[in-house]
Amino acid sequence: MIFGKSEDAWMEEGFALLEEGEYERALKVADKLLKKKHTSGFEIKARAWWELGNTQQAIETLEEGLKIAPEIWVFWDMLGKIHSDEAQFQDALAAFQQVFQFPDADSNGNYYNIALTYHRMGEPDLAERELANMQVPEDHILFLYRETLRAAIAIERGQSEDALQIAHAILKHPLSQMVEPYELAPLYTSLTKAIYDLEGDTPKMREALQKAVQCDKSWMGIQDFIRELRNQTSDSAHRFRVMIEGRRQIEPNRPPLGYFANYYCVADSPEEALEFIREFEPEEERSGLKISHKEQLDPAPGELKGVYWAERGYTFFKEK
Repeated sequence: MIFGKSEDAWMEEGFALLEEGEYERALKVADKLLKKKHTSGFEIKARAWWELGNTQQAIETLEEGLKIAPEIWVFWDMLGKIHSDEAQFQDALAAFQQVFQFPDADSNGNYYNIALTYHRMGEPDLAERELANMQVPEDHILFLYRETLRAAIAIERGQSEDALQIAHAILKHPLSQMVEPYELAPLYTSLTKAIYDLEGDTPKMREALQKAVQCDKSWMGIQDFIRELRNQTSDSAHRFRVMIEGRRQIEPNRPPLGYFANYYCVADSPEEALEFIREFEPEEERSGLKISHKEQLDPAPGELKGVYWAERGYTFFKEK
């Protein structure tokens, strides 16, 4: 027991906090679990650091966990995903290969993760080879993931018409109405790119782009596309960490709540970073956004300006 609570109760609370976007609180729960040598603390801590954008801390946490419990395949799975997100592709593939040694691991999910990594490496043939190994029914979430990646591979190959057909077919599929919005962000990103390739910067393209952002502003794919679309660089640019403050009407007939959200950007100034950030928040809230905290990091001359990381969740507070 920990302070009157069982380890299982703390574990449930930790995972619930992750789902609620309460990552700082989840870190504290993880530390309580680790003091009691409960291995779930490693997973909760790594996921919290990952969501907070501190990937190195997440990697170190998982590596520490694997020294103690190398038989927990979820640690290998998370380690591979983080390495893949960080473009550390060989490390990612090595971690995913470890997952196959565990009979209870999700092999279909692992094939997908390897395919996604190959796609990011610019190896569409290898990516499709892994996708072909997946055996999933049409009502399974991995079916949506697989078809979404097929659309992205079609974009990579310059087959925008094929990508458009795949995207429209999935968006009409009942599964698309049953998943969380963030799970559709990559599909809307491919739809955006396909429309742009076929028609250019049109209102239809902008509508798809906004759908992708609304689904998940933290999705790197749409961040990359927006930066490329803007195509702005500067010799005086720096990286900035910016915490914004805004107001949101959560419930009708109740006062709006204030919120904070964190971003990492490349810009000439924090004020310019805020202008880039506005595109990632709801349209009706953009004019009221302001900078709550700013931190200038290292120089980034010649890098594309824009948002590079966005916190998915928000910290809400009651305004005085």
